[in-house]
Amino acid sequence: MSNVSRGAYFKGRTRKWLIARGYDVADMEIVRWVYRPGGNPIPVKRDQFASDLIAMNAHGIVFIQVKGGKQAIGEGQFHAARRLFDTFVFPDGVQLWIVAWAPRVREPRIIVHAQRKDSHGKEEVRQGPTTQEGDGHPFPRLEAGELIAYEGQPRQGPAPTSPTGAGNGRRPKRAAR
Repeated sequence: MSNVSRGAYFKGRTRKWLIARGYDVADMEIVRWVYRPGGNPIPVKRDQFASDLIAMNAHGIVFIQVKGGKQAIGEGQFHAARRLFDTFVFPDGVQLWIVAWAPRVREPRIIVHAQRKDSHGKEEVRQGPTTQEGDGHPFPRLEAGELIAYEGQPRQGPAPTSPTGAGNGRRPKRAAR
């Protein structure tokens, strides 16, 4: 069994385990193709936000890194996965899990990765981009049902259509000759 298929197995197993517990689950892996001159394209897989899966339910959002096989035996802490999580700024309330599947077990071991701490044991505050108003939030705060400006004007009515008028996703009818 290759490393790719082994990883896909444990990711699928984690997905089923989370769905059985009431989570909605999405894959966070993106596949890009590298084209070689005169050769076949090569798929290159990359995780987004250092996560294999993202799961959410009514209580919160969880970014998940999946580990499996012999490396998951024992009390390993997966420091490389923790360092990858630490390279991103996650909002408050988001959980970061490392799900470890040891061979021949029915339930995984879940390691909850905590917020980064500074040298004094306090949570490290990492600032992202800010708006020009200086409120510290990179996006405008909107209330439910509030209009968003569309190309400088408040958007009203149905969604914009293509120049051909085919806003329903179908090709426009051909003109009669």
